[in-house]
Amino acid sequence: LPTIHGCDSIVTMDMTINNSIATNDSFTACDSTIWNGTTYTSSGVYIDTLSTVHGCDSIVTMSLTINNANTGIDSLVACDSAIWNGKVYTLTGIYLDTLPNINGCDSIITMDLTINNSTHTNDSVVACDSALWNGNVYTISGIYIDTLSTINGCDSVITMNLTIHNSIASVDRRVACDSTIWNGNVYTTTGIYVDTLSTINGCDSVVTMDLTINNSIATNDSLVTCDSTIWNGNVYTTTGIYIDTLSTVNGCDSIVTMDLTIHNSISTIESLTVCDSAVWNGNMYTLSGIYIDTLQTINGCDSIVTMDMTVHNSIAVSENMIACDSAEWNGNVYTASGVYTDTLSTVNVIVSFL
Repeated sequence: LPTIHGCDSIVTMDMTINNSIATNDSFTACDSTIWNGTTYTSSGVYIDTLSTVHGCDSIVTMSLTINNANTGIDSLVACDSAIWNGKVYTLTGIYLDTLPNINGCDSIITMDLTINNSTHTNDSVVACDSALWNGNVYTISGIYIDTLSTINGCDSVITMNLTIHNSIASVDRRVACDSTIWNGNVYTTTGIYVDTLSTINGCDSVVTMDLTINNSIATNDSLVTCDSTIWNGNVYTTTGIYIDTLSTVNGCDSIVTMDLTIHNSISTIESLTVCDSAVWNGNMYTLSGIYIDTLQTINGCDSIVTMDMTVHNSIAVSENMIACDSAEWNGNVYTASGVYTDTLSTVNVIVSFL
C-alpha cells in the first residue's frame, strides 16, 4: 500500500480464520429456565449469538420445552388428626407439600386443614332405681361409656360414673287402740295406708302400714245397793261415781263408769212392856225376851229391828163378899147380889213406846 509519503508499504498478513460455531440445544425445564442470562417461561426455539474464544460468533439454537408445575388447593376437615401425603397433622392450619408430577416438575399442593377435636367428658350421675342416659335405661351402678357426635361430626366420648340407689318398700303391721300416730298423721280407722318417705340417699322409701284399730270400750253402769258393794275387786260403801279402767280381749282400755247409790240398812232397838202377850210385826209373843225382825226400808234395804219385850202376866182374883143392902167395891156401890168383875192395874204399869 502507499505510505503517507507515497512510498510502497508492503504488508504481509499471516491470517488465521476461526470459524463461527452454530450449535443446537434441546432443553426441558419446569415452569421457567434461565438461558444465557435470559429467563424463559414458554416452550419454543430460541437463538442466541455468543462469542467463541476467538471472538467469532457462536450461534446457539435452543429448543426449549417448558413443563409447568401443578398447583392445587385442598380443603380437608378431619377429627383429631389427618394423614396427608404420608404425614400426620393434628392442628388446624394451611400446609404446603411439593410432589413431582409426571413431567418431573413440582406439584405444589396447598392443604387448608381444619381439625375438629373429639370431646371427652365425664358425667357423674346419682339416681334412684334407674337412670335414662342417651336413650338407654341403666339399673346397676357402674361406669358406662357412650360415643356421640359433636356438631362437627366428631366423636363425643362421654363416660358416665353412675350410682344407683334403690328405693325401699317396707310393710309395717301395727295394732293400736283407738288411734295411732304414723309418720306425723293420726289414724283412727283400720285399713292399709301408704306413705312415701325419703331414704338417706334421697330415694323413695315406700312404707305400707297394715293398721288394725281396736276401739276402747266405755260403758256406764248404774248400781243401787245396800250398805256396800264389791265392784272390780274393790269395796265401796259411799254413794258416788267411780271409774275403773280394764282391758278388752284386744288389750285396749275398757273404761267402766259406775254410778253407785248406797242405801244404808237401818238398825233400831225397841223396848216394849205388855201384859200377857203382844203382837209384833204379825207375830204373837207371850214371853219376855229380845226379839229380832228384819224388815225392808223404802229402798229395799234391811231394817233390822230389835225388840226388848217384857211380858207381865195379868192376875185373876176371885173374892166372895156378903153385905147388907149394899156394898162398895173398888169405888163402886153395888145393891144387888151378883158376880161382878173389875179390872185393876197391877204394880206393873204397862208402858208401850217405840
